[in-house]
Amino acid sequence: MRLLFVTPYFPPEVGAAQARIHELAVRLARMGHDVRVLTTFPNYPSGVVAPEWRGKLFCRHSSDGLTIYRVWSYAAANRGFFKRIVAHLSFAVLASAVSLVLPRPDALIVESPPLFDGFIGVTANVLRRIPYLFMVSDLWPESAVQMGALKNRFLIRAAKSIELLFYRRSAAVLALTAGIRNGIIADRIHSDKVLLFRNSVDCDFFHPGLATCGLRAEMGVKDSDFLVVYAGTLGMAHNLSTALEAAALLQSEGAASVRFVLAGDGADCARLKAQAEELGLENVSFLAPLNKARVPQLLNAADSVLVPLRNLEIFRGALPTKMFEAMACAKPVLLGVRGEAEELIGVAGAGYCIDPESPAALRDAVLALREDPAKARQMGENGRKYVEKHFRREMRARELSKALESLLDSSGRASTVMCAHPESSPTGESF
Repeated sequence: MRLLFVTPYFPPEVGAAQARIHELAVRLARMGHDVRVLTTFPNYPSGVVAPEWRGKLFCRHSSDGLTIYRVWSYAAANRGFFKRIVAHLSFAVLASAVSLVLPRPDALIVESPPLFDGFIGVTANVLRRIPYLFMVSDLWPESAVQMGALKNRFLIRAAKSIELLFYRRSAAVLALTAGIRNGIIADRIHSDKVLLFRNSVDCDFFHPGLATCGLRAEMGVKDSDFLVVYAGTLGMAHNLSTALEAAALLQSEGAASVRFVLAGDGADCARLKAQAEELGLENVSFLAPLNKARVPQLLNAADSVLVPLRNLEIFRGALPTKMFEAMACAKPVLLGVRGEAEELIGVAGAGYCIDPESPAALRDAVLALREDPAKARQMGENGRKYVEKHFRREMRARELSKALESLLDSSGRASTVMCAHPESSPTGESF
């Protein structure tokens, strides 16, 4: 099959969407499919385009067996709601135009968010009769509404109407969690059309026993310290103030051997640094985003990995990628997320699930892991075994290939996608 992935998020950028799409695309190419990617010039999360990409409107290049098309779009830092909307819209408009002149694929796989990527799928579907799968990793605009980023009633209604259009025009919707799937079905999208396509992890890239290349010393962390690491976007959704307040409790109680490292960048970075300074925290360090190759080293350097989200209804259906990466590295997870992720960690026995907005609960869980190394080690081993069995990238690539084959009949036209109901598969195997 000739496939075209559509997303503004792609390596060399580092992030959950970038890794997921790249790794699925590479694996589909290895399976014999002709896989291409339509994206923009790298600028996430800083909004700064590197010198080697500047001044270009369009380019084509190859990497890892993929043909990659890059189109100019307005670059905005991952902060400031309306600037990011302009960035997303500019990509949607220009990529829609470019999609009309690219070699014709058999199907598109369109990433959301950004929600507006759906315009590219609809354009290809209406003008070229190409079916598209709409891959949904976050319910938008609902998540923006619950986080308080989108308040205008007219804009909310307009965004909701656009969202429903994209679902209805798609040949199938790939929902990355059961909560997302249920939310889409609640919008009266037929359940057979909405396929559970849970997140996954590269267990060969993220694994225990990696050399950490002196990262602890580089961060000023002693071998005897108990290191809690958060690695990812420092954003509105991630509730990292609770981690700073927990660090303040530990510092005031004399737990000098516990250290926190927050690695990444994002809209909340400056505020978090100011909060840490205001609290006088000597047990918290901020680390600039690492390149992809060093992230597994950072996780291996940790004694535990923090995975927090705000206590919002929308996040009860979340399965954060960083949770799977920590489990793959055999690190016990400190999970501050209610709902689907909490259930998974409980079933796997891979860490402690805590109240998302309770600094005291986080402090207690950190101390429990520090004081029982054998239990912490067992939790890490449990997590590794669980993701190896249920959440390997290779499994998801095979599932996606199967879904695409079901989608396309011999003439390349969309056909009805039939699948077993995902609810019957508690392990995360979906199609």
